[in-house]
Amino acid sequence: MYALCWILGLLASFRTLPHEIRGDDLLLRNTVFAGITLPMECVESVRPFRAARTGLSGLRTDADGRSAVLGHGDTTVRINLSGVELRGVEVDFIDVTVDEPRAFVAAFVER
Repeated sequence: MYALCWILGLLASFRTLPHEIRGDDLLLRNTVFAGITLPMECVESVRPFRAARTGLSGLRTDADGRSAVLGHGDTTVRINLSGVELRGVEVDFIDVTVDEPRAFVAAFVER
């Protein structure tokens, strides 16, 4: 019974802990396990961008491609960055999974 409750809570965290703008920072969450805080001054642009992803979920970096992925399944938004290092890799963009891509992008436009 405990395991079932834990699994249901984890699944709920995919929807109840969305990414958000907090003051001058962008908080990108990886469910309840981790989060990445990026200064808004490092965010150059945000746009809807769908990419099919396979393999492990969570944060992955690619030093050759100067990129990062924070997603569970397909990613839906690309965030172009300047001067950001994640896990020792300087990244030019991060692709993330967002439930409502248009609303997420609109939050940046309204800023």
